Amino acid sequence: MATKMKAGELRALDSNSIRSRITMQRADSAYLESHYEDLLRKHRNRWVIISEGKLVKTERDPDRLLETLSKTKGKGLLVYYVHDPGEVMLL
Repeated sequence: MATKMKAGELRALDSNSIRSRITMQRADSAYLESHYEDLLRKHRNRWVIISEGKLVKTERDPDRLLETLSKTKGKGLLVYYVHDPGEVMLL
């Protein structure tokens, strides 16, 4: 079970925790890759939040995205802005 950390505190992760996080990251990346066309149709120009290989939420407004993310501290999330592949983005 994960221990709650205070801001600025570091802790060592055991090898099982590291493997688990890598597995979740792979699942999230696989979801994004395999569902990209559908995400592009349904959620173009929105931020998508993916966790544990599932779409969790979408946001259009960056401030609301940050608000949502602030409530999910400590969770492994993939956050991606869905846009046309040929579109140039300036951040």
